[in-house]
Amino acid sequence: MAGHDSLAKEASALLEVIAAKLEQRAAGEQSHDRERCTGCPVCIALTYLDDHRDVAAQLAQGGLLIVGALRQYLEQPAGRSATAATSEPVQRIDIS
Repeated sequence: MAGHDSLAKEASALLEVIAAKLEQRAAGEQSHDRERCTGCPVCIALTYLDDHRDVAAQLAQGGLLIVGALRQYLEQPAGRSATAATSEPVQRIDIS
């Protein structure tokens, strides 16, 4: 399954870039250029986050957690699921 390996490598490289951007945002190193765009919803949201750095840092940290989880998933050997990695059986709870 060489195609899957290639896709996993590409996804991993993309996650590296996303993680770097999120780390910059969490550290407050990357600010948005308010002068270039003032109308689109993305730019409005980024402007809001520039004014509320604590919220931006929290969102970036949450994004880093998601990226980290995806990276761990991609690093698992093919055919091995997260539940197969644990030695404990899955407990089913009836909630009806």
